[in-house]
Amino acid sequence: MRIYVDLLLLLLVLCSCTVNNGEVQEGANVDPVVDNDFLSLVRSSPKIELPFSMYCEDCCGLQADAVLSKKMGAYLPEGSSLIGVIMQTDSLVVLLASYAADWIIPAVTVHNLSGDLIDEKVFMGEWCGTDFGYFGKQYFTISQDFVFTEIDTSFTFLMDSVTYDIIDTLRTEIVHTKFVISNSGILLEEK
Repeated sequence: MRIYVDLLLLLLVLCSCTVNNGEVQEGANVDPVVDNDFLSLVRSSPKIELPFSMYCEDCCGLQADAVLSKKMGAYLPEGSSLIGVIMQTDSLVVLLASYAADWIIPAVTVHNLSGDLIDEKVFMGEWCGTDFGYFGKQYFTISQDFVFTEIDTSFTFLMDSVTYDIIDTLRTEIVHTKFVISNSGILLEEK
C-alpha cells in the first residue's frame, strides 16, 4: 500500500511540473512579449508625471539626459532631445521630446512598439516673450487622461516711442487648442 501512495505522489509531482524548451505549449495561456532595443530604451527612460504643465520660458525646468537622448536618436525627431515617456500601451509608446531653441519647444511623438514614428506634434512653436508693442506667452499641459493642451496668448500694445510706456492694449488673443491620441496613434485636434 505504501508503494502505491509513493507512486501516486510521484505521479502528481511530475504532472504538475512542465518543461518549457522555449516553445509555447498548446493550451498555455501565454501573452507574446515584445522586446527590442526601442522598448529597452523606453524602460530606462524617465516617466513624465501627470498632470504635466510647462511655460515657454521655463528654460531650465526640464533636463534631457544627453546619453539617453543620443541612444534614442534613431527614434526621435532630428535635433530633439528626450524628456521622458508620457505613456505606453499594448501597441503605442508616447514620448515627450524638446528642441533646442531660445525657449523650450516640446514635441509629442507617438511610436509603435518597434519604435517606428506614427505621428509627431510640436507645441509652443510661436513667439514667446516681449518685443516692442508685443507680449506673447505659451503654455503646454498634459492631463491625466492624456489630453494635450496648448494655450497661446498674445497682446499687442500701442506704445509711446519715447518713454516706451504702454498707452493702450490694441488686441488680446487667446488660442486654446486640445489634442488627443487616436487608437491608431494619430494626434487629433479636439473640436
